[in-house]
Amino acid sequence: MFNTTYETSLSLRVIDDIFIDEIRMASTLGHFIVLSAYDRKADKYVPLAEAKERSGKYMIGFVAPTNSKLVTIRGYMEGPLIEKNVLSYTFKVGKEKGYLRVCPTTDERTTLNITLSLPTRLEVKLDDSKRDVDSHIVMDHLIPYLKEVENKEFHHAPIMSYKVKGKMGDLIQRVKLIGGKKAIKATVDGKIVKVFLNEGKIDYCVVYEDGQIYLGGEAFTRIDEEAFVEAIIYSIPIEEMVMTMV
Repeated sequence: MFNTTYETSLSLRVIDDIFIDEIRMASTLGHFIVLSAYDRKADKYVPLAEAKERSGKYMIGFVAPTNSKLVTIRGYMEGPLIEKNVLSYTFKVGKEKGYLRVCPTTDERTTLNITLSLPTRLEVKLDDSKRDVDSHIVMDHLIPYLKEVENKEFHHAPIMSYKVKGKMGDLIQRVKLIGGKKAIKATVDGKIVKVFLNEGKIDYCVVYEDGQIYLGGEAFTRIDEEAFVEAIIYSIPIEEMVMTMV
């Protein structure tokens, strides 16, 4: 197991974007390849392009360069699990389990507490690294990626935000009337809801519920428009709007 803290200028919104996107997150770890996704409708693992209803479960290949060869170990990844101030994924190889846990906090800058615990079979000795594999993944792959993202100017574009209270449906209608490029983030009955609007029209919707992610129309059907919520409304520059929705 490896644990470290990392301070960054990235906002919590950008951190969410990185770690909630499971395909992007896996690629930042350097040694994980997402091979297929578990499709609820097909009730089996299928290629990503064929997955009609992802469940947050993935078959992965862990790449371990040992003895000048590339060895790939098959395993499984599940996530993200979203809890208060914690984003996490679980890994499984046979009966062995592991996890990645990221706990972000913010003051003037964002601090990430990162813990990676790999299944025993993945704790291989890397030929060209002085680090253990878990610390190598965090220090030589994940954190360098975060540093690269910090250097992208669009992540530092100003975002105006304000808190509002009311029925979820009323808030959506209010933001439609305001116009411009806006995003609403709220917690509704334990679900984390993000709604993106462009000039009074809903462009995109995401719901995170019980560790699962629902997108588009399916996400919108899971929102209780009568629920009374405290939400944050963001006014987003066009560059941020595009990157947030990717």
